[in-house]
Amino acid sequence: MHDEPDSLDKIVHIIKSFGFNNSDIVTEVTEGESLNEIKLGEGIKKLISLGFNTAMDDFGDGQSDINRFNTLKPNIVKVSRQLYLDNIENNPSHLISLIDYFHKSEAKVVVEGIEDESHVEILKSMGVDYFQGFFFHKPTLVEIKNTIQVVPK
Repeated sequence: MHDEPDSLDKIVHIIKSFGFNNSDIVTEVTEGESLNEIKLGEGIKKLISLGFNTAMDDFGDGQSDINRFNTLKPNIVKVSRQLYLDNIENNPSHLISLIDYFHKSEAKVVVEGIEDESHVEILKSMGVDYFQGFFFHKPTLVEIKNTIQVVPK
């Protein structure tokens, strides 16, 4: 644990050496189980205090729930495709309540897995900030020709 601040200092240095600011970077916490939620929360709070943005992925799946949101206080919440599909037509008030709750905590809301234009309009009216999914663009393979090698000093 005592090596972490030094490691984080190195990461910040590397980011700056490429001309980026910490605020240009989004770290993402997935829906998987954490061995220690308290330490995870402390780590995320440290990243936020250094100006990094943090996102909580797949809200509504696995461990990505309201308890984790309240522990981590991320800048961005990515609502899972399954959660939005389960609620958009039959229980829209649940989605609206979640979106309002996240906004009151100053988090931006992304809905993942959008494949239908009509859903974009409905979700916009609910206050969703950003959208992600095949409706906008399907994933593509990108070939990286140049590599960057970071050599520690």
